[in-house]
Amino acid sequence: MKVSQNASLKSYNTFGIDVKAKTLISITSLDDLITVLKKKLC
Repeated sequence: MKVSQNASLKSYNTFGIDVKAKTLISITSLDDLITVLKKKLC
C-alpha cells in the first residue's frame, strides 16, 4: 500500500488535466483494503 499526499491525477484521467488529490491510496492487496477501511484513511 502506498499513501501519497497532494498527488497528481494527470496519469489517471483521459483529459490530461493536472488535478491534485488530497490523499491518494494505492491498494495492492485485500489486506491493504481491509486496513484502509478499518483505519478510515479515505
